[in-house]
Amino acid sequence: MTSKTFESTARELREAIAKAKDGRRNKPVPSELRARALELAEAGQAQGTTTRQTAAALGVHETTLANWRRGSTSRTAFVPARLVVEQDAEREIGALSAAGRIRVTIVDGLDAATLATLLRGSQ
Repeated sequence: MTSKTFESTARELREAIAKAKDGRRNKPVPSELRARALELAEAGQAQGTTTRQTAAALGVHETTLANWRRGSTSRTAFVPARLVVEQDAEREIGALSAAGRIRVTIVDGLDAATLATLLRGSQ
């Protein structure tokens, strides 16, 4: 694959990916486009193009391209957590999602009592 072919294919895929996402950042990219992007990445690597360069040409993050390569998705089931404010409370372990992973949101800069108050206010 020549450099010009790589660039034109990357431009075409970038536009198709952007159209498929329809302006939504977290909307999944169809598997057909992911497969074509991975083919382009492999062809680029044969020419010495890095994954980062290919991802930038496609308008996606290199981590996204790496996830597509591994076949992972960001659609892991959400497991609700319970906030325990008491200092001496036993640790609670929730059930794992079907995929065996837990997604965690970290809130930095708040103590547990303030966070609990904010969470109660949003219900």
